[in-house]
Amino acid sequence: MKKWLAGSGIFLLISGCAGTNEETEDNEGSEGTQKQENSEAAEDMVEIEESGIESISHIHGLEFDRENPDILYAATHHGVVLITEDGVWNQPAEAEHQHDLMGFAVSESNRMVSSGHPSHDSDLGNPLGFMESSDRGETWEQISLQGEVDFHLFNVNQSDPDTIYGIDGMGNGMMKSEDGGETWEIPELDGLDVEYPDIYALLSDPENPERVLIGASTGIYVSEDGGEAWEAVKKDGTITSAAAADGKLYGYLLEEQGSYLAVSNDFGETWEQKNLSFEEDAALHLAIHPEDSEIIAVATGEGDLLLTRNDGESWETLAEAGERQ
Repeated sequence: MKKWLAGSGIFLLISGCAGTNEETEDNEGSEGTQKQENSEAAEDMVEIEESGIESISHIHGLEFDRENPDILYAATHHGVVLITEDGVWNQPAEAEHQHDLMGFAVSESNRMVSSGHPSHDSDLGNPLGFMESSDRGETWEQISLQGEVDFHLFNVNQSDPDTIYGIDGMGNGMMKSEDGGETWEIPELDGLDVEYPDIYALLSDPENPERVLIGASTGIYVSEDGGEAWEAVKKDGTITSAAAADGKLYGYLLEEQGSYLAVSNDFGETWEQKNLSFEEDAALHLAIHPEDSEIIAVATGEGDLLLTRNDGESWETLAEAGERQ
């Protein structure tokens, strides 16, 4: 059996290494060309000020704000970093709430959820369990599983935000909540022969909360019943990240002949290559703009942060090796 391994941001196939050339390019001249504003959005905009952030340490999640989608969130070792359309970087939390965030997601109602490990300035127990923020990461409130679970992957279903899936890094495997994270259960996982850290990507169908996809070291798997039973839909490759919008699934695809950003119209069975590829890195996190699906943000294992405004035709670099550009 072929097995895909992840380590230090470099992904290898045991039966042979594969890689392609990175084809990114700065897109400095196209700012705002595909952005549409209206008076209602302008009224809802919040003012974000610079806070002196020049680098990001270990990006563990990416999301766009649902109310003000010109704000991109990066979950890091030191809390949430906000990056605005006009290039402002802001870290909203004081030291007490600058937690080491692992799994990270934002619901359609703009509820921010995460897990991970407490800040050195916090008196919270480790791990943090399931927690939420209602103020864009400025403060966090623990909801459940304190001291028990460290979710490394999260997915909040778009059409039913009470349905949440998580992959625990402490041995509980996949967990599911149907009440917004208050209580959790562990599905049967029949047909799924891998556990964390050999699970890289997690996503539920935006239109069907019971339909779930994971990218694992042995392929891409789909469940139609909320994680109880699984079937492999692709064994000759896997994905290291996933996001969905407008009926399309985006993922960073890893195959024997190379790795690249790709799009699927059948929930992971077949894929079409897009214009983003890395030779010794991979996109570990994807985020799609909630109002314009041609705007996609990508974070890599080596700390690069990229943005396209034209569905991957060209890319601009927001951070390189964690350093702000």
